[in-house]
Amino acid sequence: IIEKLALNEIFLAEKDAAKTSWIGLEVDGYDHGSHRSSGIMVSTGTGSSGWLYGAKRITAQNIRGIANELIDTAGAETEILAALKEAKDDPNFAEQVASTISQSTQFDTGLNRLYYLVREPAHQQMSDEGFCDNIKLTSELCDGQLCIDGSIKYDIQYGDTVELDLRPEYRLKCIKFV
Repeated sequence: IIEKLALNEIFLAEKDAAKTSWIGLEVDGYDHGSHRSSGIMVSTGTGSSGWLYGAKRITAQNIRGIANELIDTAGAETEILAALKEAKDDPNFAEQVASTISQSTQFDTGLNRLYYLVREPAHQQMSDEGFCDNIKLTSELCDGQLCIDGSIKYDIQYGDTVELDLRPEYRLKCIKFV
């Protein structure tokens, strides 16, 4: 058993980034089965403005593409269709929408929750991401690695488990100098 503190995030995946990662996922005591992806990231509030933000970020180009597709499939003129046309035609509007959506990824560092993200899942599932109080990852990896805050690394083999939670006694405390 290794006990470590993470400030920002942990990431579990195969060492070889070209290999698919198979990881069992249990969130708040509920078994979500095995996930096939490029890995699973679990972030604290402090880490939510870094790697998690980058992984979930929506761009203006994404918004314009979605708007184009929805306009093409929509049948009638509506207020929604007008907003979609604005998103398609006005880069500033698309950037504003993208920024608003992306900012929702960041959460308060004082929030006593974790956020997990199945990165690049092979099959989309409702359990691919969300807030949780605790999470258990079970390795089905051939030659895996657990990375803590981008610098601390542990080799992980098939059957190893990683259990994560937040404990009030380890909360980051900041001092504001005035």
